[in-house]
Amino acid sequence: MIYNKDYYGFVYRWYDKKRLMYYIGSHHGSLDSGYVCSSERMLRAYKRRPEDFSREILEFNTTHNDCNISKELEQVWLDSVPNIKDDPRYYNRKNEAEGGWSFIKSTHVKKRASTLVTKHKKQGLSEAEKNSYKTKIDTRLKRIETIGFTQKEIDQHTAYGYKVKVSLPDGTERTYPSMAKASKDLHIDCQYARIVTMQNRTHKGYQVHLLEEPKIDCRGILK
Repeated sequence: MIYNKDYYGFVYRWYDKKRLMYYIGSHHGSLDSGYVCSSERMLRAYKRRPEDFSREILEFNTTHNDCNISKELEQVWLDSVPNIKDDPRYYNRKNEAEGGWSFIKSTHVKKRASTLVTKHKKQGLSEAEKNSYKTKIDTRLKRIETIGFTQKEIDQHTAYGYKVKVSLPDGTERTYPSMAKASKDLHIDCQYARIVTMQNRTHKGYQVHLLEEPKIDCRGILK
């Protein structure tokens, strides 16, 4: 099944073979997103011993790109287990389909990102993380090859890029939304030309002037 075409979210059930416990939840997103669950208790166990967990997909949201639909499907499955929050066989601690992005604040995201950077510096990526990233990259590349970039991705690439003005050998000037776009159009290395321009010289007759920094600058975050 193809995400955003055949389905928009899904209901899942994790099984912990060591403790013989389950967890039912939903995720409005792709199967390959790397999302595990919103239960802190289960996440702690999963991080310690991911090899003991297996995920089963119970139902797909194939109707609408609406997270509420995915939650409604989850609620049906939660209701199939009487008073699931008090059932010792389940990690679930609520009878209602809650959690997800609604409870995540920007501080949580920043803290999580900082923790991951520190962890990766010290330990590198685990095999599970490497496989997860590889799956995401392969899925994205395959989608780009078949249907191209989404408008959101185009907007993001524009936001990340440097806005530049290029002086051509014939005295004319052109503006570009990014260094990459200018390099591709002019068949020169605009990054190098920018360095040369800062030294009041030209590169093959070209000068590159920076007009605007990226709106979103992630340089150095993972260094």
